[in-house]
Amino acid sequence: MPPLVLNIPLVDSSGGGGGESLIGDNIATGQVNIGSSPTQIVPARAARKSITISCSSGSAIYIGNSSVSSSNGLKQYDATNDTVITLHVTCAIYGIDPGAMGVATYLEVY
Repeated sequence: MPPLVLNIPLVDSSGGGGGESLIGDNIATGQVNIGSSPTQIVPARAARKSITISCSSGSAIYIGNSSVSSSNGLKQYDATNDTVITLHVTCAIYGIDPGAMGVATYLEVY
């Protein structure tokens, strides 16, 4: 299956406020082992423009807030394909893996 490619605008033109640039000056990358209780992938960052999270550990990882669970989180692995999600949020992001074997890799633009 070919990868899904999404085009992301460089300027927020949603009408919510003045066309803020989605281009950042810095990036941060890392990997986080995801446990069976909510595990912080990245802390809140007011200057964050976007964060891309990849989950390819062979285990289901669910993404959400500090109360994330396998019932309310966004599933990020289906056992046959790596998944990638890009978010435009400044809040902390958490993950959970009921089997405690997950790994989340991220690239943050700020």
